[in-house]
Amino acid sequence: MAFVIDSSAITKLIVEEQHSKVFWNWVNDCKSELLISELARTEVSRTIARSNIDLHSQFNAIIDRFGIIRVSTQVLLIAAIINPPSLRTLDAIHLASCLMLGDDLTSFVTYDSALANAAQINNIDVIAPGIT
Repeated sequence: MAFVIDSSAITKLIVEEQHSKVFWNWVNDCKSELLISELARTEVSRTIARSNIDLHSQFNAIIDRFGIIRVSTQVLLIAAIINPPSLRTLDAIHLASCLMLGDDLTSFVTYDSALANAAQINNIDVIAPGIT
């Protein structure tokens, strides 16, 4: 069983935000596999670049703790048709990555409420440590 973690959650491990400490504790206590889409690596890197603070070495050390879900052609095909139609492209790719795990997915970890709602529409269990 595995948890898929999106960019909004990964960012909390690098930049101090609300729920960062709770999420750190959750990650450290989790006994299941923790996965991210390879897309999250790029998204968080871009967030760090915009912060004007050099956090890339910290990011690289943290990101090595997670397994990577590749953005394959199959993931992109699922993302193209996933509901709701209003879902942003990158969010659709995150959800499609979750769906690729099938029964091996425990929950999707996100702090993005729109993405959480879309996940629930697609019958994906969602958690946000410190909130849910």
